[in-house]
Amino acid sequence: MEECITKLKAWKANMEEKSVRVNMKKTKILVSGLGLDQLQDSDSKLVSPRCRGEARPIDGRPETQLEVDGTLLDVEASLCYLGDIMCAGGGCERAITVRCCAAWGKFRRLIPILTNRLLSPNIRGKMFTACVRSTTLHGSETWAPNTSDLQRPR
Repeated sequence: MEECITKLKAWKANMEEKSVRVNMKKTKILVSGLGLDQLQDSDSKLVSPRCRGEARPIDGRPETQLEVDGTLLDVEASLCYLGDIMCAGGGCERAITVRCCAAWGKFRRLIPILTNRLLSPNIRGKMFTACVRSTTLHGSETWAPNTSDLQRPR
Protein backbone atom coordinates (compact mmCIF):
# COMPACT_ATOMS: atom_id res chain seq x y z
CA MET A 1 0.00 0.00 0.00
CA GLU A 2 2.92 2.33 0.66
CA GLU A 3 4.06 1.89 -2.95
CA CYS A 4 0.52 2.65 -4.15
CA ILE A 5 0.39 5.84 -2.09
CA THR A 6 3.81 6.92 -3.40
CA LYS A 7 2.74 6.35 -7.02
CA LEU A 8 -0.55 8.17 -6.43
CA LYS A 9 1.27 11.19 -4.99
CA ALA A 10 3.70 11.19 -7.94
CA TRP A 11 0.77 10.99 -10.40
CA LYS A 12 -0.99 13.89 -8.67
CA ALA A 13 2.21 16.00 -8.67
CA ASN A 14 2.78 15.30 -12.39
CA MET A 15 -0.81 16.24 -13.25
CA GLU A 16 -0.62 19.47 -11.27
CA GLU A 17 2.75 20.25 -12.87
CA LYS A 18 0.92 20.19 -16.22
CA SER A 19 -1.73 22.60 -14.84
CA VAL A 20 -4.37 19.87 -14.44
CA ARG A 21 -6.26 20.07 -11.17
CA VAL A 22 -6.90 16.77 -9.40
CA ASN A 23 -9.94 16.48 -7.13
CA MET A 24 -8.82 13.87 -4.59
CA LYS A 25 -12.35 13.59 -3.16
CA LYS A 26 -13.52 12.08 -6.46
CA THR A 27 -10.44 9.91 -6.99
CA LYS A 28 -11.00 6.15 -6.67
CA ILE A 29 -8.41 3.40 -6.31
CA LEU A 30 -8.58 -0.15 -7.64
CA VAL A 31 -6.07 -2.50 -6.05
CA SER A 32 -5.98 -5.72 -8.04
CA GLY A 33 -4.53 -9.12 -7.41
CA LEU A 34 -5.45 -12.76 -7.15
CA GLY A 35 -8.25 -13.33 -4.63
CA LEU A 36 -9.03 -9.65 -4.04
CA ASP A 37 -12.34 -9.62 -5.89
CA GLN A 38 -15.61 -9.07 -4.11
CA LEU A 39 -17.78 -12.15 -4.55
CA GLN A 40 -21.37 -11.76 -5.62
CA ASP A 41 -24.18 -13.23 -3.51
CA SER A 42 -25.63 -16.42 -4.97
CA ASP A 43 -28.94 -18.22 -4.50
CA SER A 44 -29.72 -18.23 -0.77
CA LYS A 45 -31.52 -21.62 -1.02
CA LEU A 46 -28.27 -23.46 -1.76
CA VAL A 47 -25.92 -24.57 0.98
CA SER A 48 -22.64 -23.20 -0.25
CA PRO A 49 -19.11 -23.58 1.13
CA ARG A 50 -19.47 -19.99 2.38
CA CYS A 51 -22.49 -20.94 4.49
CA ARG A 52 -20.52 -23.85 5.93
CA GLY A 53 -17.64 -21.46 6.73
CA GLU A 54 -15.24 -23.18 4.30
CA ALA A 55 -14.72 -20.39 1.75
CA ARG A 56 -12.68 -17.21 1.66
CA PRO A 57 -14.30 -13.97 2.84
CA ILE A 58 -16.73 -12.20 0.50
CA ASP A 59 -14.57 -9.10 0.20
CA GLY A 60 -10.89 -9.98 -0.32
CA ARG A 61 -9.66 -6.38 -0.41
CA PRO A 62 -7.16 -5.69 2.38
CA GLU A 63 -8.60 -2.20 2.97
CA THR A 64 -11.73 -0.39 1.79
CA GLN A 65 -10.34 3.13 2.35
CA LEU A 66 -6.88 4.62 2.03
CA GLU A 67 -5.67 7.95 3.43
CA VAL A 68 -3.54 10.09 1.13
CA ASP A 69 -2.51 13.57 2.30
CA GLY A 70 -5.42 13.78 4.73
CA THR A 71 -8.04 12.69 2.18
CA LEU A 72 -9.81 9.34 2.47
CA LEU A 73 -9.97 7.54 -0.89
CA ASP A 74 -12.28 4.61 -1.53
CA VAL A 75 -10.65 1.35 -2.62
CA GLU A 76 -13.13 -0.01 -5.14
CA ALA A 77 -13.99 -3.68 -5.80
CA SER A 78 -14.65 -2.96 -9.48
CA LEU A 79 -14.31 0.05 -11.74
CA CYS A 80 -15.90 1.01 -15.04
CA TYR A 81 -13.40 2.75 -17.31
CA LEU A 82 -14.24 3.61 -20.93
CA GLY A 83 -17.15 1.16 -20.88
CA ASP A 84 -15.09 -1.78 -19.65
CA ILE A 85 -15.27 -3.30 -16.18
CA MET A 86 -12.05 -3.94 -14.26
CA CYS A 87 -12.18 -6.02 -11.07
CA ALA A 88 -9.91 -6.16 -8.05
CA GLY A 89 -9.46 -9.90 -8.55
CA GLY A 90 -8.16 -9.39 -12.07
CA GLY A 91 -9.53 -11.51 -14.86
CA CYS A 92 -12.24 -10.59 -17.28
CA GLU A 93 -15.33 -12.38 -15.97
CA ARG A 94 -17.26 -9.20 -15.08
CA ALA A 95 -16.22 -7.48 -18.34
CA ILE A 96 -17.50 -10.44 -20.36
CA THR A 97 -20.75 -10.53 -18.39
CA VAL A 98 -21.38 -6.80 -18.88
CA ARG A 99 -20.66 -7.02 -22.62
CA CYS A 100 -22.97 -10.05 -23.04
CA CYS A 101 -25.77 -8.29 -21.15
CA ALA A 102 -25.37 -5.21 -23.33
CA ALA A 103 -25.47 -7.34 -26.49
CA TRP A 104 -28.62 -9.14 -25.32
CA GLY A 105 -30.22 -5.74 -24.70
CA LYS A 106 -29.38 -4.62 -28.26
CA PHE A 107 -30.69 -7.93 -29.62
CA ARG A 108 -34.01 -7.56 -27.77
CA ARG A 109 -34.47 -4.03 -29.11
CA LEU A 110 -33.73 -5.21 -32.66
CA ILE A 111 -36.04 -8.26 -32.64
CA PRO A 112 -38.70 -6.50 -34.77
CA ILE A 113 -36.09 -5.80 -37.45
CA LEU A 114 -34.23 -9.11 -37.18
CA THR A 115 -37.45 -11.13 -37.52
CA ASN A 116 -38.99 -8.98 -40.28
CA ARG A 117 -39.46 -11.24 -43.32
CA LEU A 118 -39.83 -8.22 -45.61
CA LEU A 119 -36.09 -7.54 -45.20
CA SER A 120 -33.61 -9.83 -46.90
CA PRO A 121 -31.54 -12.20 -44.73
CA ASN A 122 -28.44 -10.34 -45.94
CA ILE A 123 -29.71 -7.01 -44.57
CA ARG A 124 -30.78 -8.63 -41.29
CA GLY A 125 -27.35 -10.28 -40.98
CA LYS A 126 -25.59 -6.97 -41.56
CA MET A 127 -27.82 -5.35 -38.93
CA PHE A 128 -26.98 -8.11 -36.44
CA THR A 129 -23.25 -7.80 -37.14
CA ALA A 130 -23.25 -4.01 -36.90
CA CYS A 131 -25.30 -3.72 -33.72
CA VAL A 132 -25.22 -6.93 -31.69
CA ARG A 133 -21.90 -8.57 -32.56
CA SER A 134 -19.98 -5.31 -32.36
CA THR A 135 -21.46 -4.65 -28.89
CA THR A 136 -20.41 -8.12 -27.73
CA LEU A 137 -16.86 -7.82 -29.00
CA HIS A 138 -16.17 -4.22 -27.96
CA GLY A 139 -12.97 -4.23 -25.88
CA SER A 140 -12.55 -7.99 -26.15
CA GLU A 141 -9.01 -7.63 -27.48
CA THR A 142 -7.93 -6.64 -23.97
CA TRP A 143 -9.54 -9.66 -22.29
CA ALA A 144 -7.47 -12.65 -21.22
CA PRO A 145 -10.13 -15.29 -20.59
CA ASN A 146 -9.24 -18.61 -19.00
CA THR A 147 -10.95 -21.91 -19.79
CA SER A 148 -13.62 -21.44 -17.10
CA ASP A 149 -14.56 -18.05 -18.62
CA LEU A 150 -14.89 -19.60 -22.09
CA GLN A 151 -16.94 -22.58 -20.92
CA ARG A 152 -19.28 -20.71 -18.59
CA PRO A 153 -22.83 -20.28 -19.93
CA ARG A 154 -24.14 -16.73 -19.96
